[in-house]
Amino acid sequence: MIHDSCRRLVAVTMVRTMHRPFTRFAILLAAALLTACASLHLPWRKPPPAVPVPVSELIVEGVAGQPAPTVLQYWDRNTLRVDLSALAGSGSLQLRAQPPNGWPVRLAFTVRPGSFRTLQVRGAQRLQFAVAESGAPLTLLLPPGVYSVGSDSLSLRWE
Repeated sequence: MIHDSCRRLVAVTMVRTMHRPFTRFAILLAAALLTACASLHLPWRKPPPAVPVPVSELIVEGVAGQPAPTVLQYWDRNTLRVDLSALAGSGSLQLRAQPPNGWPVRLAFTVRPGSFRTLQVRGAQRLQFAVAESGAPLTLLLPPGVYSVGSDSLSLRWE
């Protein structure tokens, strides 16, 4: 009986020692494969978003002899996004469509919360947006009817 238990003990010990090198090799192989997979191009991984390219679709003019503030414009699909995040305090400006292009189908304004309290837009209709005091940058989309194809200009006033 002692003889059988010793044989089992020796057999178990030999099996454990035989599997240790294999286990170490398997762990190293798995770590190497995971490292390689992380650096490969994976088809389901999304590419980084493209940096928007500034355009000049609308003419920006100052009001009452004031110089026109720097306002960037970007296309976001069929929406022209006018970036007003550099503006603060109070002021006004006018936007006019360039003659060959006309007005964009959709128009939106990007504003920075806390830079001013309200943004007033006047075209075919008057619209006033309230701007939050804090948070992420806001995108204010103009609803249809605020400006039309026949509108000469849009007046913006922020306070």
